[in-house]
Amino acid sequence: MPEISHYGNVVLVQTDMPGEGGKNWRACVKEAVWHSLKFWHRDIMPKHFTKAAEAEYGYQKRTASYMVRKAKRFHHQRPLEFTGRTKAAAGFFKSRGITERGGKGVMTMLPKYFYQRRGAAPDKVRELTALSESDTRDMADVLEERIQDNLEHAEEIAKLNTMEVSA
Repeated sequence: MPEISHYGNVVLVQTDMPGEGGKNWRACVKEAVWHSLKFWHRDIMPKHFTKAAEAEYGYQKRTASYMVRKAKRFHHQRPLEFTGRTKAAAGFFKSRGITERGGKGVMTMLPKYFYQRRGAAPDKVRELTALSESDTRDMADVLEERIQDNLEHAEEIAKLNTMEVSA
């Protein structure tokens, strides 16, 4: 019988996995999901703060007065960034663990205002976490490659996860 694991919008189905690889499926997948999140943070998230991101990720248009105010005061037109605090805070990657229910505490350092919305204000969290089709493919490739590699080293990964839990 296949084992099904849900990680947010990702569903992984393990079928006919003999030996140690089958016994350690969850540990292998958990480590691979963690690795793909680090890939997103290192390679994809920084693209969200570039001018090209507005078109690629479909950011909501900012008002002309906001753009003028930002240009006069901070001398830039980069999206998702006014003073620069959000970009700096997003650079910190902290996690409290990954479960089948999703990642927890992945970016805890973002300023409080980033999560607040009034009226027709942009949904900055959605914009920062948006994925393009190429991003999705890249993350899926990283995830698949890492799972395959992990299954080859399943016993070692299971021991590492056991040590993390007991520590």
